[in-house]
Amino acid sequence: DNLPANIEEVKLSAFRTELELTRKIKRHYQASTNIRLLLVRVDYHDEHQHFLSLKHIIQNEYLQSSNQSVWLIFHLQRNLLNQITNDVLFGGWLVDMIDDLNDRELIPKQILNN
Repeated sequence: DNLPANIEEVKLSAFRTELELTRKIKRHYQASTNIRLLLVRVDYHDEHQHFLSLKHIIQNEYLQSSNQSVWLIFHLQRNLLNQITNDVLFGGWLVDMIDDLNDRELIPKQILNN
């Protein structure tokens, strides 16, 4: 991992309970550390049953006064894209689709720092 020091990355599958995830998100938003961005990787097809809970936790723990952000990274399998039906779950949230991870440059630092 060549992530900048102010970015932390976790996988949703690493959390055994909803309480563990809630504590992680809460600590992130309340932190006074230099970690500004928490990336949560989600396997769209294997973890879709947790989307509502994940969204609920992020929205409930969010602090407007916090400088910290949480980004969700959904991994999609191209051959299963036609099975996606959860478009409305994250209505109003910003979306950026990356077609090929090998063809893409890293996210520019100025975007990460905003």
